[in-house]
Amino acid sequence: MVHDRDDLRDLLLELLATDVDGSTDLLRTGVVDSIGLLQLIGHVEEALDISLDLYDVDPDDLSTLDGLLRLFGQSSST
Repeated sequence: MVHDRDDLRDLLLELLATDVDGSTDLLRTGVVDSIGLLQLIGHVEEALDISLDLYDVDPDDLSTLDGLLRLFGQSSST
């Protein structure tokens, strides 16, 4: 269960199956590809019981762990 930012970070790292720095570009470094990123987002949406409107998302927020934490942190608090 995801209760706070640390839990969310742990979930993301578990789903990525690697330890990355918060500013590492996940796509450029090959940690995930575009399909893997969509799968990651789907898993986190399910864990948080939320649904992101990807039309309103800044693409930069999808490419790093820090960006995903910001994105999901904002969405889960609204």
